[in-house]
Amino acid sequence: MELLCVLFAVAALFCGCAVLTLKCRVPAAVAPLTALSLIVAVLTLAAMAGVLYPAAWAVYGLCLAGGVWVLATRKKHTDALQMLFTPGSVLFWGMALAFTVYFFVRQPMATDFDELSLWATAVKITKVNNDLYATAELGTPWAATQNPGLPLLAYFFQFLGDYADWKIYVGYDILYFSVFAAVVGAIPRSKWRVAVPMAAALWCVPFFFTNYNHTIYLTTTYMTSYGDVPAGLVFGGAVAAWCRSDKLPAHSPSQIVSYVSAHDNFTLWDKLMLVRYARPEYTAADSAALAQNRLAAGIYLTCMGMPFLQAGEEFARTKKGQGNTYRSSPSLNRLDWKRAAQFHGLVDYYRGLLGLRAQFPRLSASDAASPAAIKFFSLEQPLVGWTLPAAPGDSAAWRALCVFYNPTEEEKRVRLPDGQWKLLSDGVSSALWKGPSRVCGGEVTLLPYSATIFGQV
Repeated sequence: MELLCVLFAVAALFCGCAVLTLKCRVPAAVAPLTALSLIVAVLTLAAMAGVLYPAAWAVYGLCLAGGVWVLATRKKHTDALQMLFTPGSVLFWGMALAFTVYFFVRQPMATDFDELSLWATAVKITKVNNDLYATAELGTPWAATQNPGLPLLAYFFQFLGDYADWKIYVGYDILYFSVFAAVVGAIPRSKWRVAVPMAAALWCVPFFFTNYNHTIYLTTTYMTSYGDVPAGLVFGGAVAAWCRSDKLPAHSPSQIVSYVSAHDNFTLWDKLMLVRYARPEYTAADSAALAQNRLAAGIYLTCMGMPFLQAGEEFARTKKGQGNTYRSSPSLNRLDWKRAAQFHGLVDYYRGLLGLRAQFPRLSASDAASPAAIKFFSLEQPLVGWTLPAAPGDSAAWRALCVFYNPTEEEKRVRLPDGQWKLLSDGVSSALWKGPSRVCGGEVTLLPYSATIFGQV
């Protein structure tokens, strides 16, 4: 019976997609993602207004009635089938039905993963009370912790029948698949050699990836149980479709965000220490890890586009090797400002790089032509080197930048392009550009674990 309830929800979703495709001309591969977004938006507004239960009935009724209407009034059913069943939409509906049955058979429990068990409770409260979990009779102060979108998406598939953990997985995975369908649907039929293996790989994603260990061992803890993943896929799918489409605004480097650490998972310092040592001492001022930290900063702060850094990265923020600290103590998650004094050299390095970047505006250029101006050098692996001329009239401090990345633990010799080049940053000090530093030509030495930057004078 519970399986039939979820299949009925899938049927309602199909009817809603039929309206979007046949009446609103939304491509069939994009219709599921569009429909799910509209459903969640309506349920969110209704929940905030205290009318979640009648709104859910209205959503089901409108989807079913609309689908029956557009299919019944359609004169050319063959054309309708061709519009509704494209490669992307077939991928979606096939995966939606298959995984609905699969999760019904497997009956995965929310307690298999600590973070999902927390949000499964929110879904259960919403289902039992037919009211938003934050305002329901048994509500807890979670409203500021997570947007209600994912719990209300799960509520749509929980609405008929009784609450069950496995229905949450169904809702999350169907959102997953709607993104896959949108990406595959952006590939023209003539590129089927790309679309077919991509679709096959996407089928396997929910099976073979764990949440934390980044391994490919088969696991009963599905990747989709981690709320950030399906939510992130919505944005990732939109970006993928944008990258593939020539009908959307022109691609430019200003639409790219470059970073090496964010609020989730390990801090950059902890990543470096965990890679270098079996038993890291996170509070130690490790010289090799500091050099690698400067290299990482030198790479992304010389990339085109928008740089992003996590608070505290500039003074080697540590969470003592803990990756997921959403329920850890404030003492572990806080910014330890004493480290800003302890690692003042690293702070100065970030400050110097940010100032250097501001002196060469083309690194933040918004035009689509600037990336083509980058010329990469042919160097021995794993060295990387490139040069970028300043844009005409942008008031850059130097005529061009020349940048080398040396990720090895040894010094390396490289040759500069013709001309005179001022050493702006040697991988240890990023403030050389402020004074009368050395002017180089011919061969130069790159320090171990360094991003070395020159400016043409």
